[in-house]
Amino acid sequence: MKDEVLKALLGADADFDSPFEVDQFLVASGIDPDGVLPGFIDHLERRIGRTSDSEKTARLRTALGIIKSQSSEVRASPADPGFESISPFWTNRSVKKLSGDRNPIETIVRKCRDLIYSYSESGGSVTPLDPFALATFIKNIKLVPLEIVPDARTRTVADTHILEFNPNRPRSRVRYSVCHEIVHTFFPDCGEKTRNRATHEEMVSDDWQLEMLCNIGAGELLMPFDQLPPDIHERVPTIEDILEIRKKFHVSTEAVFLRLARVSRQLFCVFGASRKEPSQTYSVDYMRPSRQWTHRLPAGAILPSSSVIKNCSAIGYSDQGIEKWPGRLGEIKVECVGISPYPGRQTPRVMGIISSPEPHILPPSSIRYVRGDATEPRGDGHRIITHIVNDKTANWGGPFARALKRRFPDAQAAFAEWAKSADGNLRLGTVHLAPLATDLSVATIVCQHGYGESVKPRLRYGALQEGLEKLSGLASGMGASIHMPRIGAGEARGDWNIVSGLIEEAFCSAGVDVTVYTLPNAEVRENRQSSFDFRS
Repeated sequence: MKDEVLKALLGADADFDSPFEVDQFLVASGIDPDGVLPGFIDHLERRIGRTSDSEKTARLRTALGIIKSQSSEVRASPADPGFESISPFWTNRSVKKLSGDRNPIETIVRKCRDLIYSYSESGGSVTPLDPFALATFIKNIKLVPLEIVPDARTRTVADTHILEFNPNRPRSRVRYSVCHEIVHTFFPDCGEKTRNRATHEEMVSDDWQLEMLCNIGAGELLMPFDQLPPDIHERVPTIEDILEIRKKFHVSTEAVFLRLARVSRQLFCVFGASRKEPSQTYSVDYMRPSRQWTHRLPAGAILPSSSVIKNCSAIGYSDQGIEKWPGRLGEIKVECVGISPYPGRQTPRVMGIISSPEPHILPPSSIRYVRGDATEPRGDGHRIITHIVNDKTANWGGPFARALKRRFPDAQAAFAEWAKSADGNLRLGTVHLAPLATDLSVATIVCQHGYGESVKPRLRYGALQEGLEKLSGLASGMGASIHMPRIGAGEARGDWNIVSGLIEEAFCSAGVDVTVYTLPNAEVRENRQSSFDFRS
């Protein structure tokens, strides 16, 4: 659509071979490619009013019509805030079947999270994860040790995925291969042919896209929640940090880059790039910013020929430097490393981090643990007392909820009225915020399925994550801090290690302060689930 706009504006002078060239023209002209459509509407309307040339006026009106149409479409279907739109980048048939119009990386991450949530809710341990137990938990997967398999592969018989793995490989490699094959089963056409954990030499066509997503998914399964080094949140991560984490968890370098971008509060942006042939220039495959980073380049944008990226000419080669990149990025610090090339190419892909040359380091804002009463939140400013309830009754019945109801009966009354709504407010993942004073509110997250005795945990991690993310947005807008007991680790019997990771990701990476209270002399409960015995 931008191509049509430029041709309308420039006439016969607009000769672009691809959307990438359009974006490059805009960047070189000092225009943000993602803001060109809405931003030009008022400008063009003013120019039409001042132009006497009929041919030019016609071109301007054509451009204006295209822009207004596109602007309406953009408002109706907002872009994914996490990644640049990179649909031309993804061509693999299996990938398109899985994600449709959504970003494939985000789709894989979400599916891995949902699997880990379900596994944990059934009593499985994820810290550390036992991939064999996880595979056995998935009802249509059967594990088969087979020495003739190079690493692992998945073949489908009827509706069962037969996951074959070589038990003689090193333990870390077996763990990674099993997780890699589990992710293969997410793809709807997995049963059409045998899926191997392929080397780059064995891949054909665009199979690398499928394998890359399975590598990212394997990393997501093996690094569940916030198990990264605590001090990693206190600075912009370096290539050495990333390689150390990769070594610790035995996951792909790309998976570590993407995880750090998702959980860190610091100001930086992760990028993937590859060399264009025969021009020898590097272009952006995709960019994934941290929460606080704002400027990016579109997929396909050409990077400066002088960039240190060119020095990452072999797997594991790294470099860094201060450079000036196109568009609004301006002068930045670049750190990058070579990773496995695309099939059929000799030059490695490059993963890297861009940040300010003199980064403003933000406080890591981790959870603060204290002994005390969460119904008496400490500190200044607006404070939000946060707790969870079930999806079956509007009456607060848990120990902390009862204490909250005694101290703030108006909050319980407001929640009960809200829960009676015909819109079905009392459902998993919803949040109710009850203002009590100018500087105090109570937030109630519906994320427990039912109540009473249960063999399995009643906490639903996906609903908790949804609720925490909604509350994080509210708290950020209000400049409020969060105060809570160890939510989910009481009668809901959730694993506090998982819950705290979700809290860190939702609140702390967004700069929202969180205080967790434990009553004096009370026993700390974490409810870590033990691993299933997959051998029985």
